[in-house]
Amino acid sequence: LEILRAGIFTQVHYVPRLAPQLVKLIGKGAKHRKSLKLSAESLDFGKQPVLLSSVPRDGKLTNTGNVPITVESIEVTGPDTAAFKWATDEEPTVEAGQERRITVTFCPNESRKFKAGFRINSDADHSPHKVSLKGNAVWTELSPESLSFGDQKVGTRSAAQTVTLTNPSDAELFVTSIRVAGGASKEFKWETTGGSRPTVKADDKHLFSVIFEPEAALPRTATLNVTYRAGGNLERTEMVQLSGTGLE
Repeated sequence: LEILRAGIFTQVHYVPRLAPQLVKLIGKGAKHRKSLKLSAESLDFGKQPVLLSSVPRDGKLTNTGNVPITVESIEVTGPDTAAFKWATDEEPTVEAGQERRITVTFCPNESRKFKAGFRINSDADHSPHKVSLKGNAVWTELSPESLSFGDQKVGTRSAAQTVTLTNPSDAELFVTSIRVAGGASKEFKWETTGGSRPTVKADDKHLFSVIFEPEAALPRTATLNVTYRAGGNLERTEMVQLSGTGLE
């Protein structure tokens, strides 16, 4: 475009104004999902020995959503809360796609059925999440309560008598110590199969043999002490009274 102004031609460039251009964008925002999944809705400890702790059982929480979930609290509920203990050493926040492990043990204090549950409170959808807990406690037994060897000539060995450790539970028993205690402990001797730390299988029994070999012509007494545990760390000691009289 040329313009004559005061005898001078001036060239002007004209740029036409373009109409606005529209681009259509299509997309869908991801929805936040706070989803927590339990590995089990119940834990059954079966028959467990009284006064011994069970093998720890694991429960897993899996974050199946796409954002972090915060576990705010975990609590045992129900009529037998004292018999079930839980533990975890992991952080309260469960990242998307990650797991958190909770360990539960059963330690009954009497022979009966136990029932409880634990509740997991979090900021996940459908919180709280619940797991039922149950177990049946039974007594293990070292029998008889006493052995009497009667009269025995000094320096001679008596006939062997038998002590039985009976395990009616679903857990194995691990004998950690066998010893004779008391003033005449050297005059009563024990033997058993499986070495000094035998294992008693579930719903089974184990035998110990005891003999009396007096060193003096006097009444002699001692105790046979058998210490054992189940899957956990708690131990229990049972005793059998031993007696006999040495004769010249």
